[in-house]
Amino acid sequence: MMVSSPGEQVVFSFVVESTSFQRVQSWAQYAALAFTQDQMNVVSDVFYAFWHEMQMFLCYQRAVGRVNRSDVVNALGWLDLVLAEAVELVGERAWPRVVQRLERVLGESASTNPWYQDACARVQTHQQLCSQVVEYIVLCCAQYQLALPQYTVAYLKGCE
Repeated sequence: MMVSSPGEQVVFSFVVESTSFQRVQSWAQYAALAFTQDQMNVVSDVFYAFWHEMQMFLCYQRAVGRVNRSDVVNALGWLDLVLAEAVELVGERAWPRVVQRLERVLGESASTNPWYQDACARVQTHQQLCSQVVEYIVLCCAQYQLALPQYTVAYLKGCE
């Protein structure tokens, strides 16, 4: 479940990374080229997603800090918030919407466009993260005989 080395932070079976400067810069270049309402909607949705990615990263960092202090209960609470942000990122208002809008804006050339490829990769990455976080939370809650947290329960109900 968790791996650590002397002097290193605890590492979960998954990692949440901060949105890179290069990705933000790339999308800022797209924004500089946006002149139509559809293009501006893409920009708005991308930066909405970036905000949620940053929130997810901050929650992950807090979870790591709690585990390093042997505070599993609070770590699971923070991981539940990581899940909430990841679910938001694969929901209707974030990366999937960017993909749909780019398909409309770019037409048949969408699949070869680097911004489209990045948005599709974000959807896939966050979908995988949802599964990994839920699996980890469920295992820990079973191990420590804890009730599943709020967003985990909602996620699992949505999968039924």
